Amino acid sequence: MSKATYLSKKHGVNPSITQCWYCGKDDALVLFGRVGGQRAADMGWGNNPTEYDVEAPRKICCGPEYPCPDCVALMEKGIIFISVRDGEEKPEKGVIPNPYRTGGWSVLSEEYVIRTFTPDIVEEMLTSRLAFVEDKVWDELGLPRGKVHGVPGSMEEYVEIHKNDEAEAIA
Repeated sequence: MSKATYLSKKHGVNPSITQCWYCGKDDALVLFGRVGGQRAADMGWGNNPTEYDVEAPRKICCGPEYPCPDCVALMEKGIIFISVRDGEEKPEKGVIPNPYRTGGWSVLSEEYVIRTFTPDIVEEMLTSRLAFVEDKVWDELGLPRGKVHGVPGSMEEYVEIHKNDEAEAIA
């Protein structure tokens, strides 16, 4: 038997839009209904566990466990590389990293990753399908930043380019 969901008396269906942890794109709509203060505090939304009816944030990120469909498709093709600020510390084992991102975003083939990086790093990249790369290394690799002719500067541009390619192939 499923647990009943109740509408919020203050916020109605109490909607939020999920954002992909990888690309930052809006992904799905979530209708929370009534959310108690303790649950909101557990999710990091508020600090008053005794509050009865908490408003959900307009946008939420569900973390790396829930990539958007576009990122899943890209992970099947290669490894997502995201540029981060120089000097970001590597997190402890078992902690999900979320370093300060500086805007570079690319997908590199497994073959390139295997040829370019050391085996211990490659194993981690192939497993997680993600690599955070410091800006200085990003630039040494010659990866694009921003708009480069023929290279998408964002996930949205990548998807749009491929939609156009598919439309031309059908025509």
